[in-house]
Amino acid sequence: MKKINTKKMEKDFLLFAEKFEDTIVEWHEYDPANKQVFIWVEGKWDLNIKYELKDYLRENFHNKILVSRMVYSN
Repeated sequence: MKKINTKKMEKDFLLFAEKFEDTIVEWHEYDPANKQVFIWVEGKWDLNIKYELKDYLRENFHNKILVSRMVYSN
C-alpha cells in the first residue's frame, strides 16, 4: 500500500468536515501505526457525523483509517 500524504489528508479532511454546519472540527494528529486520526470537535457531534468522516477517509486515503474524537477533561 502506498504511503499516505498526511498534509494532503489533513487539508482534504478539514475541507470535507466544513459541510457539517453546526460542527467545528480541528485536526490534532494522525497516528500512522494505528491508522487513526485524532480530532477535537466543538458543536454538534453524533455517530452519523463520525461515520461520514471515517468513510470519507477510508474512501480517499486508506481502507482501515479510524476517526477518534478527543475529549477535554478538567
